[in-house]
Amino acid sequence: MPEKTLTLVTGGIKSGKSAWAQQQAERLSGTRAFVATALPLDDEMKTRIRRHREARGDAWVTFEKPKDLVPLLDDISGRFDIILVDCLTIWLSNLLTMYGMDEEAAARQIAGLSACFNRVSSRVFVISNETGMGIIPADPLSRLYQRLLGSLNSEVAAAADEVYLMVSGIAVNIKPSR
Repeated sequence: MPEKTLTLVTGGIKSGKSAWAQQQAERLSGTRAFVATALPLDDEMKTRIRRHREARGDAWVTFEKPKDLVPLLDDISGRFDIILVDCLTIWLSNLLTMYGMDEEAAARQIAGLSACFNRVSSRVFVISNETGMGIIPADPLSRLYQRLLGSLNSEVAAAADEVYLMVSGIAVNIKPSR
């Protein structure tokens, strides 16, 4: 069983985060769980989800969890050697838009997830987008989302054993293993 380690992989949209994390996880031996947070709301997302699932093949057990990550992670911790969560960006978006959570409720979910990552006994890879390097959004919901995602990424990065920033398909280690 791989050593318990939390790895955050962040970066821009389509920078190669998911593919890189999957490759790293597949280099390790053990059972693998893939936690997908996206919902197949339109044809493009349905196609993307199907392609990602096909690319993983039978080497992964997939859990689709657009909202309640903490109970799932608590349940599968230790049952799987490796867990890949893809991605926190969509999870947070789901909380604010699909499930209508306000800032306080979303912040409680973030705190609960951060605490959960400290309990998980599996080797975990977490994917999240870095949205704080762009412009300040014009509308209140987008500003709230950007602020909460920045807090979420900061909390996960603080708890993580290692953090990688994907830049143009290249993984840059910004927090090496201790």
